[in-house]
Amino acid sequence: MNEESEYIKAVGSTIVKSTIVVCMTIVCCFALENCSLNPETIKNCELSCDAFGARMEYVTHSKCQCADKQLLSASPSESIWVLPRK
Repeated sequence: MNEESEYIKAVGSTIVKSTIVVCMTIVCCFALENCSLNPETIKNCELSCDAFGARMEYVTHSKCQCADKQLLSASPSESIWVLPRK
């Protein structure tokens, strides 16, 4: 009876561990999917900053940051996009 009890515990433990791994994998997949940046989000951020009278500083999947108006007035001729140097 002792061997049978240990076998049942081992099988149960394996099932629980496998279930936890599958659930954690699913959660990680959903977390990674939600991190993607939608082009519509970028467009909405640009429109919002334009309406505010500023330029978009950066945008993430959860935040839109417009540049400070005082910084814009200090250097109005600078481009908002930086090109890599060769």
